[in-house]
Amino acid sequence: MLQKRIALLGQSRVDYPLNKTSQLIFEHSGDNLGNFLFRYALESLLENHHISTFNLSVDPQKLCAENDLIVIPSANQFNNRFDLTGWANFFEKCTIPLLAIGVGAQSAINQADAIQLKPGTRRYFDVLKEKCPTLLLRGAYTQECLAQIGITNTEILGCPSNLISDDEGLGETVAAGFDRDITLLNIGSCELAGGQNGLTMEKKFIAECIQRQGIYSIQAPFPAFAGVWDRNFEAFDQYFGRFTNDARALYERSFVFASAEEWLRRLQGCSHSVGMRVHGTVAPLQAGVPAVCVVHDSRTKELAQTMKLPFLELGNAVDLSVPEIITQGAASFSAQAYDANRKRQLEVVRQLFSGVGVELSQGGLPETFDWQQYIQHNPDLRSAGIDTFEKASTHWLLHGKSEARRY
Repeated sequence: MLQKRIALLGQSRVDYPLNKTSQLIFEHSGDNLGNFLFRYALESLLENHHISTFNLSVDPQKLCAENDLIVIPSANQFNNRFDLTGWANFFEKCTIPLLAIGVGAQSAINQADAIQLKPGTRRYFDVLKEKCPTLLLRGAYTQECLAQIGITNTEILGCPSNLISDDEGLGETVAAGFDRDITLLNIGSCELAGGQNGLTMEKKFIAECIQRQGIYSIQAPFPAFAGVWDRNFEAFDQYFGRFTNDARALYERSFVFASAEEWLRRLQGCSHSVGMRVHGTVAPLQAGVPAVCVVHDSRTKELAQTMKLPFLELGNAVDLSVPEIITQGAASFSAQAYDANRKRQLEVVRQLFSGVGVELSQGGLPETFDWQQYIQHNPDLRSAGIDTFEKASTHWLLHGKSEARRY
């Protein structure tokens, strides 16, 4: 394997977070902690390469001189509210391959009109069209939007965060879990979109969380995150007082985080999850926890459909109880379709990176790792009693990788 120097836009964590302000952590995430999950997935798939992270304040020429490839975790950038002139200026100057992954369009859930981009955002997409071999997209709606402006070098992926778990039967694991009793409920929401129905749903989620003594996972917005991170109940109450008469109880059940790993570990103890955020649904699924997304706009619906997630549309869910939402979401979920789509997603990502000479990792091992070849090429290992896949793979991860041993 030839290790590549890969520059990844953004990070999946904040190091030493207890010494950092809530403002710094939130801005570091890109104003939504769900972005940590997206980046973590890419980091794990590329962990056998030399990964450095960057932001748009660096010198693009220096960045290109020090790396072989730039990876851009993207989101709802095809959006009439954004002006991406700065992004266009930056990536125009880049002279090494670019890969944009997870590009998405955002509009109202039933909007049929073309999204009118600002000139700087349109120019950014023209730069991607020129410099990226293929743009990986959230779904068919985004593909249609890009086709309307003449960008057709695209392929539908969904979000790579759906590839974090290495359980090939993750869908079956999740499906079986839906039949369990609700013992520890996670609400992965704090989402104020969706108009009056969205507000009604959020109030329902909060009431259920308090009643069941569940946990309330907050990705955004900043006032909600900061109230918990700063241990400032007055600020928390000022934000959440409109949703509940018992903000203190919600405060005691609320959870924030500074890394994707912390988030995933916390969710592993839950029995079920429900909410109106896609990453608030994907995260528990990757932890093996049954989860249902209540979709409320084009972005959430497109991602849920593309990745075959358990979901209900907001209009169909607003009058249901939380247990009913979970039951109906489970009924709409196909474990086989979900697992088949995850295999497809992995193959799409594999082919994209293979095109620029990058081999992915699986469980920390290169995809082409052959343990028998490893000990054959390195006879000292057999002498040391390393004669099984488990022993050989452990040795490579702990020592062989840094020693650049053949496998």
